[in-house]
Formats: sequence, structure tokens, C-alpha cells
Amino acid sequence: MADTKRKIAVVCSRSGLGRVGSSALMGLLKIGGLDVGGKASGLWAPNKYNPRGYFEIHGNKDCIHRIFSQFSDQFATPPTHTQIPSMIKLAENNLSDFEEFIDKEFNENSFIAIKGIRFFIFPFLHILASKYSIKVILLHRERSDQIKSILQLDTWKKHSNIIQKRCTQWHSFGTVMLNHFNEFDYLNVNFEKLINKPVQTANQITKFLNINSIPPAKVTKWIAPSITRRWTR
Repeated sequence: MADTKRKIAVVCSRSGLGRVGSSALMGLLKIGGLDVGGKASGLWAPNKYNPRGYFEIHGNKDCIHRIFSQFSDQFATPPTHTQIPSMIKLAENNLSDFEEFIDKEFNENSFIAIKGIRFFIFPFLHILASKYSIKVILLHRERSDQIKSILQLDTWKKHSNIIQKRCTQWHSFGTVMLNHFNEFDYLNVNFEKLINKPVQTANQITKFLNINSIPPAKVTKWIAPSITRRWTR
């Protein structure tokens, strides 16, 4: 019997914070034929930090912020592990909003690629596991390199202590969420391997997602180390 579940690839990192190559990977998935959304609210525009784009839906964070605002103030600090059951209950109560968001932002029956938004979409996917086929690509980057990269952003240049604290907090929360939602299929992808061995990494990803291989020339054009290092330095 054919699998009729809608396919979703979730891109996230254990730390939850940025500068781990998630935008580069989302762009690669788009080249591979996945639907990165933005049909209704559009995608974040490129800027000097991500000159090729973020591949992140405007409405994604807006929707998640609104629903889970009682657990995290604009994602500044993470919830506690004891709040996860309450988050799942809240997701149940707002499930129609999340499904409406998916229907509006993505083409019908397409294979979706979406960022995990610091694991806040996991409670929804947990509830919808009978309806969606969920695969998670988990990016890893050396924390000191990630912090150094975040501190290149104008907003955080003078806030090293805050960033280090938040990276530690969100990493701990990510570990708890991954342990709790262990029913999904996971593929671990190392940041350095992604940019230094992009073709090999792309082949692992396409095999994991069971989609056609991306031509090596397209992979290396998109994830060239000289470009990607500037993109996520």
C-alpha cells in the first residue's frame, strides 16, 4: 500500500540559534525540488549576513510566537523541560492554526522543507505523526565557531556573555526536545562537512529523504566553501 502521508523535512540544530548553515541547507533542498514555502507571506529577504537568502517563511515565526508566547519571550530564553507536556497540549488546542499555516504557505501535496524554529514546531508534528511523514536534518556546528559567527552580527557584537549564555540554554533545551520527540527519523549533518564536502553530504541527505540526487555541479555552485564561509562566518 502506497504511503499517503505528506512528507516534511525539518531543518534545525541542537542549539536552536542561527549561524549553523540552515539557510544554506534549505537552499540546497529547494534545488533538490522541495517546497520551501512562502506562498502566502513570502520568505525573508536576503541581506548582508545571508546574501543568498534565509529560505524562512515570514509567517512561520509569527504563528509560533503567537501560540507559544507564554513559554518563551520572542525566543529569548527556552522553556523548561517540565513545560513540554503543556506545550503539546497547547499545540493540540491550536492545531487548526498550524495546519492552516501549512496549507496557505505550501503547494498542495508538495514535499515540504521547513526550519524547526528552535524545536517549537515539534509538538505539532508529534500530534500530526499519523498524517505527516517527518524527517529531521539536525545540523551540528562547533559551539565556539557558532558563537563567533553570531557575534559578527551588528545586533550582538557587544553581547558576548549573553550569546554564550543563550547558546548554552538553548543547547540544553534542544537536547531535552530531541530526547522527548525521538519518534522522528533523524540525520545528523556536520556544518564543516556540509561546506567542505558538499557533494558527499548532499548525497547523504537525498538518500535520507529518498529523493533524486542533486547534480554535483549544482551542489558545488550553491555550497562553495569560499562563498558559504562568508555566508556563515
